[in-house]
Amino acid sequence: MMQYVDDDEFLEIAVSQFCSKYSQAELQDAIDGFEWRDTTEASLAKRREISEQYRQWAREGAAIDTAEVMATEVYKWGFGKNNCPNSLKSNWPLFCRVNQCWNEGSDRKQMVELLSELLCLKGIGIATASKWICFIDGDRYAIYDSRVSAALMSIKVNNKRVFPTVGRRQFGAKKYPAPTFRTPAQMASDYLFFTDFASVVAKRYDLGIPARVEMGLFMLGNIEDNWV
Repeated sequence: MMQYVDDDEFLEIAVSQFCSKYSQAELQDAIDGFEWRDTTEASLAKRREISEQYRQWAREGAAIDTAEVMATEVYKWGFGKNNCPNSLKSNWPLFCRVNQCWNEGSDRKQMVELLSELLCLKGIGIATASKWICFIDGDRYAIYDSRVSAALMSIKVNNKRVFPTVGRRQFGAKKYPAPTFRTPAQMASDYLFFTDFASVVAKRYDLGIPARVEMGLFMLGNIEDNWV
């Protein structure tokens, strides 16, 4: 596993590897077919509705008195569960600080540090935390989950994988890739790099925003041939 360094050359190599694997047309087709728990049209409408509400909450200061409601709406959308992990119940101040910091988006060191703290909480992995962060602003951020990570497994720099694989529960005969061990601090840094990466790909392929890149990867990551 490649340890990410905040380096433009490293980023450009990773993007070039990606463009060699997925053409603009292939990624666009995947985006056009995005589905999550419903039809494409309904999936996009629901995502847009929840993300707009969450974005407004974050931009207005991420108030702690409504933090549980906002976090739960996103969690329910992402995982089909009515309650967030219990570890958040005594950590709403941290949750709000994460949202405030990533909404501002100017102190990258603090962004990583606060996200790392959030990832230390029981039951909160990057697939969960990145949904909240993405919904702060899909123009800058994107979700990083098991299917997105699976679509990026073959991206390498100096023969080392760039992106960690996120674990998931196994369903049926399909055996999803095993997770890559990363400390909370490492995963937080990996995620920040992923948002940079998705932003460059979005510009390179004229897709507008990194969240659209992520939606395409989400669909591509469900195809086993894309794991190698």
